[in-house]
Amino acid sequence: MVEYRAVFDAEVVFANGGGLRTDGFRLDVPGPDVTDDELAALLVRHLGLLMVGEVRISNRSTVEEPHKGGRGVEAPAAGGRRLIELSHEIHDGLVTLPDLPAPRITDWLSRAASRQRYAPGVEFHIGRIDMIANTGTYVDTPSHRFADAPDLAGVPLDRLADLPPWWSACPPASGRWTACCSPPTRWPDWRCCCTPAGTRISAPPPTPRRTRRT
Repeated sequence: MVEYRAVFDAEVVFANGGGLRTDGFRLDVPGPDVTDDELAALLVRHLGLLMVGEVRISNRSTVEEPHKGGRGVEAPAAGGRRLIELSHEIHDGLVTLPDLPAPRITDWLSRAASRQRYAPGVEFHIGRIDMIANTGTYVDTPSHRFADAPDLAGVPLDRLADLPPWWSACPPASGRWTACCSPPTRWPDWRCCCTPAGTRISAPPPTPRRTRRT
């Protein structure tokens, strides 16, 4: 598979003043026909910039070069494997499990309110998120079940990927499934990846060696 990177100069102007300039910057792009607007969006996302007013791209060229990794373009799976992203976007009122409270996403400081507190022409937005840990697609680490077991900070990343799947079915008539990464029996081998109630995976799971309802 041919991969591409863009080589370009960029000038970033921030809405609250100041700027940033890059010369000969290289960035992973999805293809050779990427536009300046798309490249500008990739740059902002890759650098994690906030309050960007304008991005000017110049001296742009595209080269065939392996991707180095970035926030804007997904890296291909090694060895031709297919990776399926199970994460769900968390939104206000998302139901993960019927008995758990839904997240609340509100404004702590709205733009309209900020204008009354700062100098003319200056405004801010500060969001507020109130939610429990088991929201959206989450990982049940050993500490969820065992008091003396490690939490997420104590579980190495290589123990959360490339694992044999275990499946937990919702009511049979629903045709919906929740995927568990490994058998939840004993830690430190106990890990479970759960998706929100009502999630539908297009392909049915393989015949499991054992099923477990949650």
